[in-house]
Amino acid sequence: MAWTVVNLAHFVETLRFISGMEKIRLKDTQEGVVFGNLDSVFSKMLHQMGLVFPCSTAVFINSFEELDPTILFFFCSKITSLF
Repeated sequence: MAWTVVNLAHFVETLRFISGMEKIRLKDTQEGVVFGNLDSVFSKMLHQMGLVFPCSTAVFINSFEELDPTILFFFCSKITSLF
């Protein structure tokens, strides 16, 4: 099992390395995303999705444009055939 150990002080850090998620704290994410058991089914699925994302032609986003304009802009810049 691949577990990551996170110093508790890091839990209050934000995900500033992900465009549009600068206000999300590390502790707000689900275990298996950036800490915890990185061999879980959920963690492996996220990793596989990240590997195929650059080749994708469409992405389903469960959100509203008005709520997450930065995230939408990020995806539009990566996948030119969205609109």
